[in-house]
Amino acid sequence: MQTHSTKGEKHLSDNAILLSTTDLKGNIKYVNQTFSQISEFSVNELQGSPHNIVRHADMPAAFKILWERIKGGKPWMGIVKNKTKHGGYYWVNAYVAPVYENGVIHEFQSVRRQATPEQIKAAETIYSDINQGKQPKALRKDRLGFSGKILLTMLVSIISTAVIASYSPLVAAIAGMSLACLTWYYLMQPLQRLVSIATNIIDDPVAMGVYTGRQDEIGKLDLALRFLITEIGGVVGRMADSASEIQEQSVNLKQTITNTWEHADSQSEQTTQAATAMEQMSASFAEVTGNIHRTASEMVSSHQAAQRGHSRLETVIDAIHQLSVQVSHFSDVVQTIEQDSHAIHQVLEVIRAIADQT
Repeated sequence: MQTHSTKGEKHLSDNAILLSTTDLKGNIKYVNQTFSQISEFSVNELQGSPHNIVRHADMPAAFKILWERIKGGKPWMGIVKNKTKHGGYYWVNAYVAPVYENGVIHEFQSVRRQATPEQIKAAETIYSDINQGKQPKALRKDRLGFSGKILLTMLVSIISTAVIASYSPLVAAIAGMSLACLTWYYLMQPLQRLVSIATNIIDDPVAMGVYTGRQDEIGKLDLALRFLITEIGGVVGRMADSASEIQEQSVNLKQTITNTWEHADSQSEQTTQAATAMEQMSASFAEVTGNIHRTASEMVSSHQAAQRGHSRLETVIDAIHQLSVQVSHFSDVVQTIEQDSHAIHQVLEVIRAIADQT
């Protein structure tokens, strides 16, 4: 959306659409981004707030006709001046309609576009007069109306012709007036039917004054045509907003699908890696199992060898014990021999002494 401002006034671009929906009490349920941008309120600030959060003080209190129509199940059209959050304002050509669900009014929707300079000028004049308690000139009803003006024109023409005529001016005038009335009836009857249809479509003197500047049959037809065009524009605007949302959701969905595929590819790669790792782990487990079996076998062999060593150790211990006994016995023998040697030595000493004396 493109906007620009002039002394506090903001303007929508030609193709910009403001869209909002409210509940039956006038509280905002939904706004599009364009509405949020031009009003300077965030979406969160707008949702749940009364729609008159953007109502400008210049809008007349007589505008209650809007709510009277839509609560009565009829659409409304008008030129509206709204305020922004920071003190600015903007003019829009608004179309407000009830939305039905199961035959009951469920909510109200509003579709707004940029108002034209001519519409803004007319609205400013009329709303200013209403706020001052004056009767706007554009709302004053034409006493004759379009059909009355046609009839008066026909009568004046016929009477003028009759007066000029040289033969029986009075009879000619009466005949001419009768013919004029008959012609008016046949010409105006279809027009009156169209006016009746137009009035059933929309009957709003203020809107008629703003949009057409008239208060006669032509003004009613003009307003009805403008209303129908605006109504179609409102439907198209709502469809465009929905299409924009669908497109945005489609882009998000596409991105989600892409991310899902990428995630799936990543998961597949990780699964392959996990399977390879599991195979490697399985091979490692098999190798470890073999090692365990070999170790267990070696442990059994070691145990058996240890048992044999233990038996041999016991044999050695017994042999050592026997050797110890024998050594102890040999010690006793040595000691006895030593004692005997000492005794022999003493005997030899005695013998040596005796020998020396002899």
